[in-house]
Amino acid sequence: MRFVDPDGMEVGKYYNESGQEIFDDKKDDHKIYVIKTTKTTEQMYDSRDNDPGKANPITEQEAASTEKEIKSGNLTGSHMKNVAYVGTEGQMDKMLDNINDNGTRGTLDQNNREYGGVNKKNGDVENAPPGPVLDPSNPKSASLSLKISSGEGTNHSHPSGTKGVYGWGARLQPPSGQDIRTSNSSQSYVFGMRSYTLFLYNKDGVYGTMPLQPFIK
Repeated sequence: MRFVDPDGMEVGKYYNESGQEIFDDKKDDHKIYVIKTTKTTEQMYDSRDNDPGKANPITEQEAASTEKEIKSGNLTGSHMKNVAYVGTEGQMDKMLDNINDNGTRGTLDQNNREYGGVNKKNGDVENAPPGPVLDPSNPKSASLSLKISSGEGTNHSHPSGTKGVYGWGARLQPPSGQDIRTSNSSQSYVFGMRSYTLFLYNKDGVYGTMPLQPFIK
């Protein structure tokens, strides 16, 4: 039997926010979904963060009831508004393959710069050259230059490295305030390489998170 969600998309793999798989249609190049975040802004961001972003969560009760419905095979209904589409396995592979941050922190150049690209409206991912190595004295040095058109999304990493730990640098893992303010798409991605977490966001804030482990092969 083929399941279809309310938007007409073929169902693939569903995860909860902890990264636990709760449904799988067993097809190739899965479409990936996650139950939206329950984390508040205060839970997601550190009080020391320079220019923190904001969360746009659902309640824990909504998340729990949505997970229960999906586990039972119910993939239609009002609870599906509590689910975020992540992308296909192919799209996730292309974004992650571009990130040369090995998550081990430290002062290696590769772990102290941003990587990313543009998510095209047709589903393609266009990788960009990496950003400059982070300068701890300049919080803006970890920026990445991406050329985007209206309606396109972006993906970029936040470093795992230890340069500038108490500045903007590696410690801020979710999308920054600037990331959110400048978002012009319904969905963009930040890969927190220190926390090993995927963050989904738009101009309204971070609405989805999950660990990166399910995407690592």
